[in-house]
Amino acid sequence: MTQASLNRIREAETAATQRIKEANLEASGRRKAAEAAAQALFQRLSSETDTEIERLTAEAELAVQAEVQPLLEKGHNEVRHIQQMDRSTLNAAVKWVVERVVT
Repeated sequence: MTQASLNRIREAETAATQRIKEANLEASGRRKAAEAAAQALFQRLSSETDTEIERLTAEAELAVQAEVQPLLEKGHNEVRHIQQMDRSTLNAAVKWVVERVVT
C-alpha cells in the first residue's frame, strides 16, 4: 500500500473513533435526561396517588360516620331510656333475663 492510502485509513479510523466518542456522549446525555424525566414523572404520579388516597380515605370516613351516626344516636337514646327507668322495673327485667340465660 502506498503512504497516501495508509494516511487515509488512519484518518478514517480517527474520524470513526471521534464519531463513536460523540455518539457515546450523546447517548449518555440522553440517558441522563430520560432518567431525570422518569424520576420527575414518578414523583408527580406518587404525589397524585397520595392525594387520591387521602381524598378516598376522607370520603370513606365521612360515609362511615354518616352510616354509623343513626346507630350511635339510637344506642344513646336506649341508654338514656334505661337510665330513666324505674329501678324496680329495671331490676325485674335484669332478673328475668338472667333466669332465661341460666335456664
